[in-house]
Amino acid sequence: MFTAEKSALLSALETANSAVERRNTIPILANVLFERAGDPDRLTLRATDLDIEIVVSFAADAAEGFEPFTVSASMLLSIVKSLPDGAITIANADAKANALQDITVKSGRSKFRLPVLPDEDFPTLPEMTAKPITVDAQPFRQALVETAFAMAPAKDTRDYLKGVYLHRRKNDIALVATTGHYLSVRVIDAFDSPKDLPGVIISDKMVGILVKALPETGTVSLRLDERRISAVIGNRTITAKLVGATYPDYPRMIASGLDDAVTVERKKLLEATKRVGLVLTAMSKAASLTFSNGLLTIEAADREAGDASEEVEIEGEIEKRLGVNQQYLAAALDHIPGARIAINTGDAASQQLRLTSPDGHDDDLIIIMLMRG
Repeated sequence: MFTAEKSALLSALETANSAVERRNTIPILANVLFERAGDPDRLTLRATDLDIEIVVSFAADAAEGFEPFTVSASMLLSIVKSLPDGAITIANADAKANALQDITVKSGRSKFRLPVLPDEDFPTLPEMTAKPITVDAQPFRQALVETAFAMAPAKDTRDYLKGVYLHRRKNDIALVATTGHYLSVRVIDAFDSPKDLPGVIISDKMVGILVKALPETGTVSLRLDERRISAVIGNRTITAKLVGATYPDYPRMIASGLDDAVTVERKKLLEATKRVGLVLTAMSKAASLTFSNGLLTIEAADREAGDASEEVEIEGEIEKRLGVNQQYLAAALDHIPGARIAINTGDAASQQLRLTSPDGHDDDLIIIMLMRG
């Protein structure tokens, strides 16, 4: 039915496979759908888990008698990976049969026979009609990376926190994620987005797919409505249902009066925080931060594992001692840009640590809630 180069077919399968659910009760969702594209020299590969759909076009020489079909995504991917570079031909295993039941996959002297399921049983998401928005891929990807770490974990029952909140502000777009214990905000240019762009929660799975798919250069075309988001990235269209919930009023989580400030080399503080955390266990997550005499001392202790401390030079005069979750601090330092960052604290009532970077937007920040140290 068609012939394609291994590189083209493999790339399409690997991309589409991100939407295939490994464990499901609907057999056809384990398959990918092959169908004709608008371009006569290309075919389209489609995969979905009913929440996310990925459509990829790839170069292929399709015969006149090509029939759309679905086949196991994992099996075909494994086969294509194993084959040598060169042309791969997929054909009807029994051209005399009344309906397509099996396909053959041939390359060189290798031949496989795989069962198929009818293409008409394959579910597809409705096409989006919202006006497209063009954004620069690199800052959008970076904003997703630098907020996604603060999403609630999969086991969390609060679905509205298991994603990244994207919303239009007066002159820009903000991306936000929080678990309630810490909060990350990143701001990107509004580009040509309408001022009435709906605020949406992008699911954690869609965020992960976008981070992998977005290129370092170029642009991406986004469509947003109240239920779905769609991204066109080169030869790929990725569409996903949004998290149907109301996001918390996150600006209320950001305390005012965090006027005590120091600056520090981010990498040195990150490495020190990770080293000190080596003595902590799942039962002991607290670290103490002592600001005094131009030094920040990080300390951690566990009754059974022992204790550790390390000093890092800072610029700024603060005399105080704070408690913080060591894992949260390390994650925040790992996802804030810049060689040097600012740390702001306030009085005992604020109970927050604010991290900002001169390399980002003025409103870019990470908030970490304090604990006893």
